[in-house]
Parts: sequence; structure tokens; C-alpha cells
Amino acid sequence: MVNALGYPDKPFAVNKHLKMKNLTEQSIVDGFLFNRRKPSEKKLEFLEQEFQQGFDAVAEAVSLNIADGTTCEEFDLPQGSYWIQVIASLLDLKAPVKEEMPRLAELNKELIYYGHLEA
Repeated sequence: MVNALGYPDKPFAVNKHLKMKNLTEQSIVDGFLFNRRKPSEKKLEFLEQEFQQGFDAVAEAVSLNIADGTTCEEFDLPQGSYWIQVIASLLDLKAPVKEEMPRLAELNKELIYYGHLEA
């Protein structure tokens, strides 16, 4: 089984920082879209961890999972955006970085550089 970013799922019991059963990127995003409330710190930490893993793998990725149109629309992303872009958008919205380029901008730069997006 793979996660929303296309990487193999890891058993959550191994992750000592997050003991949340059945936690996925999609369940967090869907919960945010449904409730319109900031995800918990643990959920944001999980998303950050998944984002970093995905960001680090962009150079080697053959393909990336595409988010559904409704989710893209909710985050003001173009139709056909990648799940990792959705995650970056949610993190930028609810846990922005202070002195760095926003995650989505940095990610898009990498996606363009490695040929996953057109400039």
C-alpha cells in the first residue's frame, strides 16, 4: 500500500512521535476541508514529515500522485496538481515558515527543475 504521495506506507506503530491510528495525508486534508479548523499539532507534524520525505524524493520520482479536482479547487491550485502540493498549501496556510520561502513555492521550484511541472 502507498500513501497519498505515492510512497510505501510505514506502520504507524513504528513512528513513536505519532500514535494516531489510520492517519493519512488524505484524512487530514479531508478533515480540514470538512471542519475548516486548523489540524492538531500532531497532524501538522505528520504532514510536515510526509512533505519533507516527498520533497526529498522529487529528484528521483518517476511520477507523483495527482489530487482530485475538488481538493485542488479548495486550495486554489490548478486542476491536476500533485498531492504534495496540496500538503504544502495546507502547511503554508496553517503552519507557515517564518524566514524561508513558502513550502509550495520551494516545492514548485523543485518540480519545475526536475521536469514534473512546466515553467
